[in-house]
Formats: sequence, structure tokens, C-alpha cells
Amino acid sequence: KIFINLMNGEIPEFRDLVFMTLATHPDMLRERPETVRKVVAVFAEAQKILLDPVRGKAIMATEFPDMSSATNDKAYEIVRQIWSTDGRMSLSGAKKVFDFLQPSGTTPIVYENTFTNDFLPKN
Repeated sequence: KIFINLMNGEIPEFRDLVFMTLATHPDMLRERPETVRKVVAVFAEAQKILLDPVRGKAIMATEFPDMSSATNDKAYEIVRQIWSTDGRMSLSGAKKVFDFLQPSGTTPIVYENTFTNDFLPKN
């Protein structure tokens, strides 16, 4: 077996593997799309905050107070590589999630139907 540390960003082909997502039921998308947009906007803003090295490292230091500054800096540099700068998912990233998780079953997966970027804030 070969183990690959997907978190360190050293392998470019795995950098778009989606680690943080927001899931909801299709009924919620149809019946309350504005609520979904608001929740997505909060997640997008949180991601922007985390991607700012000053704020992101400070948040991590608060969350993990026993971690040394050097370790916090290294941890931040590793995890920031897996955060999307625009919150978007790609088709290749979605496929990589399923390849990584290796779900059981025989039903074919229509990857295009497993995610949407339609509720992201318009920039």
C-alpha cells in the first residue's frame, strides 16, 4: 500500500479534491433557495477569512491554543492549499471525491448532478 498525504498539496493532481462542502436536500434548493444562498454566502465569507494569512492563522491559534506558533504556521500553510479561493467545485474535483471515498453500489454516478455552484455569491 502507498499512502499519500493529500493535505500537503505536493501533488498538484489532488489539490482540487474537495474537503469542505455544504450539503442540503434538493427540496431545500427548490423551496428555500434564498436561505441556501445566505448559508452559502456565510461559508464563502468564512473561507475568505481563513485564506487571509493574518486572520486565518489567528483563528487557528485561538482554536488550538496549545500549538506552538511554528506548528500553527506550518499547519496553516498545509491546510490553506485545500481551501478553494472562490468556493467553486469542479467536475474533476467531484470525481476525485468519489474516487477517494470509493462508495459501494452499482448505481452509476452522474457527477454533474452531485453538486452545483449556482448558489455561490456573485462577485
